[in-house]
Formats: sequence, C-alpha cells, structure tokens
Amino acid sequence: MKFRAILWTALLLTASPLAAALSIDSGHADEMHQEVSQLQDAVADHAATDGTVYQMAQDFFGRVPDTKIVVNVNLRGWDREPTPAAAPADIQRLISGADQRLAFYDKEIPSPMSEAMKYARGMQQSGRADFDRKRELSDNEMGVYNYWLNKAELGSIKLNDALSLLATKIGDAIAFATLIHEAAHARDQQAGKLNDKDVIAGEVSAFLTQYQWLKVADPYDERICYLRTAFMAAQQEHPSRLGAIGLSYLNHLAELQATQGDPSAIKELIEKLGYKDGETHRRGDGTSA
Repeated sequence: MKFRAILWTALLLTASPLAAALSIDSGHADEMHQEVSQLQDAVADHAATDGTVYQMAQDFFGRVPDTKIVVNVNLRGWDREPTPAAAPADIQRLISGADQRLAFYDKEIPSPMSEAMKYARGMQQSGRADFDRKRELSDNEMGVYNYWLNKAELGSIKLNDALSLLATKIGDAIAFATLIHEAAHARDQQAGKLNDKDVIAGEVSAFLTQYQWLKVADPYDERICYLRTAFMAAQQEHPSRLGAIGLSYLNHLAELQATQGDPSAIKELIEKLGYKDGETHRRGDGTSA
C-alpha cells in the first residue's frame, strides 16, 4: 500500500500544472497520456495486484528518461528590475536607460511614444530638459513642461530633483516615465494641440504616452509591483522622505497601469488627481503642463 501511495503522488505530479507546461516531443504524446490514465486506474483498482501495478509503473517510468521534454516558452520567473546604478541620475542617463530597454522590446512602438522620445532626446541635447536643482517643485510634482502662451517656440522640462535620487532605487527606465510624460506635452504643444484651457485633454494625451512607455519598461506589470512591495517594507522598517516620495510615485504608476491604456479610464484617473480644465499653472505670459 505504501508503494501505491508513493506512485499515486508521482502520477498526480505528472498531471500537475507544471507538467502541463511541458510537452513531450516524441511523436507519442497521446500514447503517453493514455498510459498515465491506465496506470492511475490500476493504482485505484484494489482488485489489481501490487505486482501488476509495479510492472506497469516500471514499464512507464522506465521510458521517461529517454523521452525528449520541451519546455513551454511561456514558463518564466517573476519579472524584476535589474539592480539600479548607485549614483544619482542625470537626464542623459535616463534617456540611455530608456534606449537600452527599448532595444530589447520586440513589439511595434506606438508612433506617439516614439515621437515623444525624440523630443526627450532633442530637449536634453539642447539643454531644455534638466532636473529642478532649485527644488521649486513639490514632493508630489515629479515633472513640469513650461512654455509660452503667445509663442510657438519649444518650452523646457524640469524634473523633480528627488527623481534623480529615486532612480538609484527604481532604475532609470522606470524613472524615465516622467520624462516621457513631459516630452509628450512638448510634442503636443509643438503640434498645436496643447493649451491652457483644455487641461484634461492635454493630460490624457501625455498619460497615454506614459502608459505606452510603461508597457515597454514593465511589460508584465510585475516590476513596479515588486518595487512597491519593497518600498512598503522599507518604509515600515526605516521611514524616509525619499521612501515616501518613491512609494507615492510607484503607486501612481501602478494606477496608470491599471487603466490598461483606456482613454476614458485615464481621464477618470486624471480627474481623481485633481486636474481641471482652465486651471493650469500660470507664470506671467507662460504656463506649464
């Protein structure tokens, strides 16, 4: 009876979800499955002698080592962000990190996102994108695009200085999400699609581009999830200002991921964040998005 109990466990493992992720590349898969069923029936049949069951098991499992097993390509581990660089990031490094992540992306790139990336690169090269070294942005304002209301010229991007340090915890590719959001505003402003009245429409466009980037940086929605868990644990043990900013930022990105890129869901998120039409930040003849 002990032998049958052990054999029954082995057969259950053979029929487990993990076994289902494997395929037998021997041309006799149907026969193998049929033999497993027959062996299971024999184990459950108390009329069958132990000798008969033993012989059937020996015949079956004796051939398994000679069978070629092919692992399903979808069988993978938890997707985690690589260990970030130890030094605070500059804008060039965020872009380089994004380009490296993009090089491994094997799907079609949405043209709005691709265009926003061009603006991010160009604005960095021309000195129009940098971190807010004067620390004028609040902790919950990670980036801003400043432009002139009465001029068609390209504006400038400022990222929260804390994001430079945060990149050492979450990685450059994740931190790039804010840069591409602001670059999307620059793209839309240059196309005549950004103004100080239709704030929500402008944010929907930028957040949609940001979502498209997150599908590149975190294709399975697992990297940000893992980082959030790590930040929550760290904040419980050793609370810090940077940790609080980081957790809030990651929660925000997770909320954007949860929209699945649906414009109506993104609009609801934007309204939840407090954006309203006609209420942009005004500075003289300029404005920001």
